[in-house]
Amino acid sequence: MSKVKLYDVKNDRLLDFLGATLGVKAVVKKRREVWRKANTIFHIDNVKDVGGIFEIELQKKGKITASDQKQFKNYQNKLLPYLGKVIRGSNVDLVPSGSK
Repeated sequence: MSKVKLYDVKNDRLLDFLGATLGVKAVVKKRREVWRKANTIFHIDNVKDVGGIFEIELQKKGKITASDQKQFKNYQNKLLPYLGKVIRGSNVDLVPSGSK
């Protein structure tokens, strides 16, 4: 389970501050398209030097129920004919080592 908060960036120096404070493991350059149906979000990322990555994300406050899991699996099964192998990890794990 992830907890995410989104904020507008009001200062262009935020990226430099984060890099200096936290360090940089890798730079992932991507273009993202997002679709939503109820509490399910579908992402297509076009990641530089990697290609297309598709993600299904279930967003819900509280406990994920058996019904939620069934709906998620239903989407997954319908989309599988259009997708390749399952990728473990995140986009940062896929970026070629020269970018890290």
